[in-house]
Amino acid sequence: KRAEGLVEVRNLSFALSSSVRRMKQAEAKAPKTYRVIVRSEDKPLTEEDVRKAEAELSDKLIHQWTPRRVLHRRANKLRRRRVYSCKGMLLSSERMLLWVKCEGGLYIRELISGDDGRTFPSLSSLLSKKVICELLDVAGVE
Repeated sequence: KRAEGLVEVRNLSFALSSSVRRMKQAEAKAPKTYRVIVRSEDKPLTEEDVRKAEAELSDKLIHQWTPRRVLHRRANKLRRRRVYSCKGMLLSSERMLLWVKCEGGLYIRELISGDDGRTFPSLSSLLSKKVICELLDVAGVE
Protein backbone atom coordinates (compact mmCIF):
# COMPACT_ATOMS: atom_id res chain seq x y z
CA LYS A 1 0.00 0.00 0.00
CA ARG A 2 2.81 2.45 0.83
CA ALA A 3 4.25 2.26 -2.71
CA GLU A 4 0.88 2.47 -4.44
CA GLY A 5 1.02 4.94 -7.32
CA LEU A 6 4.82 5.36 -7.21
CA VAL A 7 5.58 2.87 -9.99
CA GLU A 8 3.65 2.50 -13.20
CA VAL A 9 4.27 -0.22 -15.80
CA ARG A 10 2.89 -0.10 -19.34
CA ASN A 11 3.19 -2.35 -22.38
CA LEU A 12 4.66 -5.22 -20.38
CA SER A 13 5.19 -8.35 -22.46
CA PHE A 14 7.13 -11.58 -22.44
CA ALA A 15 10.51 -11.61 -24.16
CA LEU A 16 12.12 -14.40 -26.11
CA SER A 17 15.16 -15.88 -24.38
CA SER A 18 17.19 -15.12 -27.54
CA SER A 19 16.27 -11.41 -27.23
CA VAL A 20 17.27 -11.32 -23.57
CA ARG A 21 20.58 -13.03 -24.39
CA ARG A 22 21.29 -10.51 -27.19
CA MET A 23 20.53 -7.53 -24.91
CA LYS A 24 22.78 -8.86 -22.15
CA GLN A 25 25.64 -9.45 -24.60
CA ALA A 26 25.32 -5.94 -26.04
CA GLU A 27 25.28 -4.37 -22.55
CA ALA A 28 28.28 -6.41 -21.42
CA LYS A 29 30.43 -4.95 -24.22
CA ALA A 30 29.10 -1.37 -23.89
CA PRO A 31 31.84 1.20 -23.19
CA LYS A 32 32.11 2.16 -19.54
CA THR A 33 33.95 4.95 -17.76
CA TYR A 34 35.43 4.35 -14.33
CA ARG A 35 36.86 6.67 -11.70
CA VAL A 36 39.73 4.88 -10.00
CA ILE A 37 41.84 5.89 -7.03
CA VAL A 38 45.14 4.07 -7.32
CA ARG A 39 47.39 3.59 -4.29
CA SER A 40 51.07 2.69 -4.41
CA GLU A 41 52.11 0.13 -1.84
CA ASP A 42 55.87 0.54 -2.28
CA LYS A 43 57.44 3.42 -4.24
CA PRO A 44 56.12 7.02 -4.35
CA LEU A 45 53.98 8.08 -7.31
CA THR A 46 55.01 11.04 -9.47
CA GLU A 47 53.55 13.27 -12.18
CA GLU A 48 55.65 11.24 -14.62
CA ASP A 49 53.77 8.10 -13.51
CA VAL A 50 50.44 9.80 -14.27
CA ARG A 51 51.65 10.83 -17.75
CA LYS A 52 52.94 7.31 -18.37
CA ALA A 53 49.59 5.80 -17.32
CA GLU A 54 47.76 8.14 -19.71
CA ALA A 55 50.10 7.43 -22.62
CA GLU A 56 50.59 3.70 -22.15
CA LEU A 57 47.02 2.67 -21.29
CA SER A 58 45.11 4.82 -23.80
CA ASP A 59 44.00 2.91 -26.91
CA LYS A 60 45.57 -0.29 -25.60
CA LEU A 61 44.41 -3.88 -26.01
CA ILE A 62 44.52 -5.64 -22.64
CA HIS A 63 44.84 -9.42 -22.24
CA GLN A 64 43.25 -10.78 -19.09
CA TRP A 65 42.99 -14.28 -17.77
CA THR A 66 40.02 -14.73 -15.47
CA PRO A 67 40.95 -12.95 -12.21
CA ARG A 68 41.81 -15.13 -9.24
CA ARG A 69 39.05 -13.46 -7.20
CA VAL A 70 36.33 -14.78 -9.56
CA LEU A 71 37.87 -18.09 -10.67
CA HIS A 72 35.49 -20.04 -8.45
CA ARG A 73 32.51 -18.83 -10.52
CA ARG A 74 33.94 -18.03 -13.98
CA ALA A 75 35.74 -20.11 -16.60
CA ASN A 76 39.51 -19.63 -16.69
CA LYS A 77 39.87 -18.10 -20.12
CA LEU A 78 41.75 -15.31 -21.84
CA ARG A 79 39.74 -12.16 -22.51
CA ARG A 80 40.84 -9.31 -24.75
CA ARG A 81 39.38 -5.91 -23.95
CA ARG A 82 40.34 -2.40 -25.04
CA VAL A 83 41.08 0.67 -22.95
CA TYR A 84 39.91 3.60 -25.06
CA SER A 85 41.31 6.40 -22.94
CA CYS A 86 42.98 7.09 -19.63
CA LYS A 87 43.25 10.50 -17.96
CA GLY A 88 44.72 11.11 -14.55
CA MET A 89 45.99 13.41 -11.87
CA LEU A 90 48.38 12.99 -8.98
CA LEU A 91 46.66 13.29 -5.60
CA SER A 92 49.69 12.63 -3.38
CA SER A 93 52.90 10.61 -3.40
CA GLU A 94 50.75 7.58 -2.53
CA ARG A 95 47.65 8.12 -4.69
CA MET A 96 46.57 9.06 -8.19
CA LEU A 97 43.12 9.47 -9.70
CA LEU A 98 42.44 7.87 -13.08
CA TRP A 99 39.46 8.15 -15.39
CA VAL A 100 39.43 5.01 -17.52
CA LYS A 101 37.10 4.56 -20.49
CA CYS A 102 37.11 0.97 -21.68
CA GLU A 103 35.24 -1.83 -23.34
CA GLY A 104 32.73 -3.52 -21.06
CA GLY A 105 34.01 -6.69 -19.45
CA LEU A 106 37.45 -5.34 -18.59
CA TYR A 107 38.37 -6.14 -14.99
CA ILE A 108 39.57 -2.74 -13.73
CA ARG A 109 41.04 -3.83 -10.38
CA GLU A 110 43.25 -6.28 -12.23
CA LEU A 111 44.14 -3.69 -14.89
CA ILE A 112 45.67 -1.72 -12.04
CA SER A 113 47.34 -4.49 -10.00
CA GLY A 114 48.17 -6.98 -12.75
CA ASP A 115 46.73 -9.87 -10.69
CA ASP A 116 50.16 -11.55 -10.47
CA GLY A 117 50.69 -11.44 -14.24
CA ARG A 118 47.19 -12.59 -15.20
CA THR A 119 46.47 -9.14 -16.75
CA PHE A 120 48.93 -7.59 -19.20
CA PRO A 121 49.83 -4.92 -19.63
CA SER A 122 48.81 -3.58 -16.24
CA LEU A 123 49.47 -0.25 -14.56
CA SER A 124 51.68 -2.03 -12.05
CA SER A 125 53.85 -3.54 -14.79
CA LEU A 126 54.03 -0.27 -16.75
CA LEU A 127 55.16 1.72 -13.70
CA SER A 128 57.26 -1.06 -12.12
CA LYS A 129 55.46 -0.31 -8.86
CA LYS A 130 53.09 -2.29 -6.68
CA VAL A 131 49.83 -0.41 -7.14
CA ILE A 132 46.30 -1.38 -6.19
CA CYS A 133 42.81 -0.10 -6.87
CA GLU A 134 41.77 1.59 -3.63
CA LEU A 135 38.43 2.95 -4.87
CA LEU A 136 36.44 2.14 -7.99
CA ASP A 137 33.32 3.97 -9.20
CA VAL A 138 31.37 3.50 -12.42
CA ALA A 139 31.13 7.04 -13.79
CA GLY A 140 29.19 6.21 -16.94
CA VAL A 141 27.85 3.54 -19.28
CA GLU A 142 27.23 4.26 -22.97
